[in-house]
Amino acid sequence: MQSDDLAQLVPSADLELLRAHRFDPARFRSFQQAVASGSLHPASSLYRGRIDAPAPGDVEALPARDSEAGRALLRRGEAALTRGSVAAVVLAGGMATRFQGVPGIVLAPGEQVVKGTVEVLEGRSFIQLKLDDVRAVGRRYGKPVPFCVMGSFATLPGRNGLRRHLEDSGEMGDDVLLFSQSISVRLTPQGGVFGASDGGALPPESYTTPGHGDFFVALRDSGMLDALRARGIETLLFSNVDNLGATVDPLLHGHFLRLREERGIAMLAETVQRVPEDGAKVGVVVRADGLLRILEGFRIPDTVDQSALVDASINTFTFALAALDRDIPLDLHAVEKKVSGRGAIQGETVTCEATGSVDADGRPVLPFAAVRVPREGSLGNFFEGRFYPVKKPEDLDRVRLLLRVERLAVAARDLKPGATGEARYFWVPGRINVIGEHTDYNDGLVLPAAVDKGIVALARPRGDGERVLQSLQAPDGDWSRYAEAVVQALGERGVQPTGFDLVLTSDLPSGSGMSSSAAVCLAVACAATMDAPLSPADLARVAQRAEHLVGVQVGIMDQWAIAHGVKGHALRLDCRSLTTTPVPLALGDFALVVADTGKRRELSSSAYNTRREECAEAARRLGRQTLREVLVEELGGLPEPLRSRATHVVEENARVDRAVAALQNGDLVALGKLFDASHASLRDRFEVSSPELDALVDAICTAGGSDTLGARMMGGGFGGCTLSLVRRDALARVFREAGSIYEKKSGIRATFWTVEIGRGLHQILA
Repeated sequence: MQSDDLAQLVPSADLELLRAHRFDPARFRSFQQAVASGSLHPASSLYRGRIDAPAPGDVEALPARDSEAGRALLRRGEAALTRGSVAAVVLAGGMATRFQGVPGIVLAPGEQVVKGTVEVLEGRSFIQLKLDDVRAVGRRYGKPVPFCVMGSFATLPGRNGLRRHLEDSGEMGDDVLLFSQSISVRLTPQGGVFGASDGGALPPESYTTPGHGDFFVALRDSGMLDALRARGIETLLFSNVDNLGATVDPLLHGHFLRLREERGIAMLAETVQRVPEDGAKVGVVVRADGLLRILEGFRIPDTVDQSALVDASINTFTFALAALDRDIPLDLHAVEKKVSGRGAIQGETVTCEATGSVDADGRPVLPFAAVRVPREGSLGNFFEGRFYPVKKPEDLDRVRLLLRVERLAVAARDLKPGATGEARYFWVPGRINVIGEHTDYNDGLVLPAAVDKGIVALARPRGDGERVLQSLQAPDGDWSRYAEAVVQALGERGVQPTGFDLVLTSDLPSGSGMSSSAAVCLAVACAATMDAPLSPADLARVAQRAEHLVGVQVGIMDQWAIAHGVKGHALRLDCRSLTTTPVPLALGDFALVVADTGKRRELSSSAYNTRREECAEAARRLGRQTLREVLVEELGGLPEPLRSRATHVVEENARVDRAVAALQNGDLVALGKLFDASHASLRDRFEVSSPELDALVDAICTAGGSDTLGARMMGGGFGGCTLSLVRRDALARVFREAGSIYEKKSGIRATFWTVEIGRGLHQILA
């Protein structure tokens, strides 16, 4: 189509963008005319024929892997993988709009999250974890499995796009093939071009994709079909980028090959047992006017009883490549969306509806079968399941946890034999301290909170009395001294632990001031007392005593906060009485930011113990047990540096209560000023800061301006992390500019992340 004609069809559009992503003018014109005439609208997608439940045998169950039938299928699938005839296609054309503000996802204003680039585990994103699986299969069978990514105009290009993401991480190779689905334009409910009435160029939200059913056209028109055929590929596994359960499995592949040989199928659809959480919109296997097919939920009228429609599609399919070199007619649906607060209509096709596509003679274009697969694996066997969708942040949290448990379970299989019981799993978070630094061992006030980073621990009893320890992040076992100290601390309380296995995985930066050592001690205490669990208070005391035994005279704050953490709340802890009051952390448009200086510290070999001795000496000279009993007016007679040390402690206690009042009053500006005052006192009076901590605090405040309400060092000091209060929509800018300022001054690259306040120590997945 000529430029003038295209510009007339889609006024004010970016014509280069449309051409680059295979905009189809004829399809768009037909879509627009149908919407404008009223013949195509959301309700017109409802299926008007008869809908029945599948007949018995319509959906086969996948044979067990260790059954005779399962072993036969495995051999078929493994033979295909050994021939190098299998490829994987990952659907990655969507954005993760619900993930704005998720910890670890930091965007500049106007930026959006590309779903495939979201970090899932240990620095690996969805797209990288999918690629890891495919490459592992290729190594196992000696032939590469091509990894094809179907992106879109929104997800492939640009600074945040999939191509840059894979290139920057060094993942691009001959086995990675990228192609784009086509582009379309949204309409108003009346059939006009969405956004055209605003004047000027069409806004970004005017553009969209025509649904994942565009896969069939995009595969062919992009040249990807020919490229795969040239590599000897015969079958494709198609799955969503956010479903990490949809792996390349020779069992399923063998099942497809058997059905293709016996029944001539060209498409195998994976289904799972439907659950209420799936909702009414999920695609399901039905008999539609007698034809076995999958219907999307939005096509099923409310009058249809769906209680017998129990096989839900998971949008994971295996295709015969040879069958895709043809037109596959799909119905175009008018899907209503809320875009920038306004109603919009976009035309979409869906992949699963190829199951109902028939030719002129009424024969299926893609003969298909459905197989019922396990929805989720058993605990510690994540990849036995095939369906772990991530549609909202809570789903991501759950998948992250299950994957960490999976890694622990795999590691535990290689431990020395001797376990006598089932594994239990514990979540042991790290903590931040909102304010109240170096006051806990002075019987003072603190305001800590458990966070969303921490340790996942696998523990199981042993019958031989041995204690077998492993950390996935520290394979050399350099934390074993803490484990020995915990056992000794329990012995002092009359508790004699039996043997146990303990495997840890952690995303807490060691030496960062987020209490990684306290979390380790608590994890060991949980493992050592599985048969007779201690209360949270007793666990905290045991963990504190263990740190004393390794030479660090810590207070009770870290252990208490981790053991008693309340989601969404800081804890006002009186370290003298151990009275604990949850305080809601309602931060509105602001986020708590932890920034790592990159300068490690180790308290047992630092000046930390000296500060504790100085505080004790100041209290002794004033005739008190601790500085908690001292008023600021009494400090004038103390010599330096004792006066400065004591002044910090007394004033920091007061800052804790002022911070509680600020939070209760919603006065975040006052809270930020308290951060600044706390840091100045820690730097000048208590002298536990460092050049790196000071430089990073200054950089965050300078870069943030009015978007940073306050910043301070966090933890014992002498390195580690800072804590600051930064406006959410300025995070990307502040991180970038503060990082640059800090690196120029220190020569070290800082790391920034936001934290959410989570639940304290507990057994998980019980």
